[in-house]
Amino acid sequence: MKRSSSKPGAAVALSVFGLLAVMVAMWGTGIWINTTTSLPPGLYRQTGPGTAVEKGDFALACLPRGQWHREPPWSLRCADRAMPILKKIAALPNDQVEITAFGIRVNGQAIPNSKRLPTQVSTATSGSVPAGMVWLLSDYAPASYDSRYFGPVPLTAVQATVRPLWVFESFPGDMQ
Repeated sequence: MKRSSSKPGAAVALSVFGLLAVMVAMWGTGIWINTTTSLPPGLYRQTGPGTAVEKGDFALACLPRGQWHREPPWSLRCADRAMPILKKIAALPNDQVEITAFGIRVNGQAIPNSKRLPTQVSTATSGSVPAGMVWLLSDYAPASYDSRYFGPVPLTAVQATVRPLWVFESFPGDMQ
């Protein structure tokens, strides 16, 4: 019996190695792939450190354990190995956040898609954002898990700011 010279195992291993190499290269250059529904899915590029933030920036943040709503996916990005969240910075220190039955208002301005879901438990309250804290919110996805449920997060939780490079308006095949 003659052995075949093709080695399917080698092709699979090479493909996996190539994918890992691309992922490491993207990580090293500050490219992020967003597959969540909090912001448009696609590629984002890191633009700054987490300490230099402005309202409207997209932030990658490592939530403190007490603010997790479920065990996050594993990652090397956060100190506790949790996957960082990608959200928009909606409010900075001294901004007034008001939580209403219709959604979140920041300094009197309504934020789209920010009405809390009745099925989610919330510890967030209205008031002035304390010094050293920020509000992370998705105005893209009504079902996003963000500060509308857990309140402000320490500015030190923000690891980086990012900007979209290439995004889909919605997930391919989404029928919404």
